[in-house]
Amino acid sequence: GVLLWSIGVTLVAQAPKTTKDGIYIAEQSTRGEVIYKGKCSSCHGDDLTGGAFAPALVGDAFFEQWSGKKLSDLAGEIKDTMPADKPGSLIPDNTTDVLAYVLQSNSFPPGAAPLSNDVAVLAQISIAKP
Repeated sequence: GVLLWSIGVTLVAQAPKTTKDGIYIAEQSTRGEVIYKGKCSSCHGDDLTGGAFAPALVGDAFFEQWSGKKLSDLAGEIKDTMPADKPGSLIPDNTTDVLAYVLQSNSFPPGAAPLSNDVAVLAQISIAKP
């Protein structure tokens, strides 16, 4: 019985995380909203629905592009290519905060621990439609 319990605990500990698992805190999303409004909304829209040249960051269009991919992929896209007029200018914490705002805007629940800006940690989290 103890062996089966320890195997079960190990499997739970190794269960893949998704964006449904409360992987950011509300404070990150609040900070991310401020950054988004200052650096992202002019292209992606105040409501994150996209614009003429920028993709939507919410809803079905967002999930068509990102479902099943790793959160590290989205974080890398933000870090390396945004904002469009100054790519790569966001510091890692700003990138993570914007990412938390995108998650919150897509109805993913906040959790108890902040979202890490460590690429290896983000690579363990899959984007899953809520």
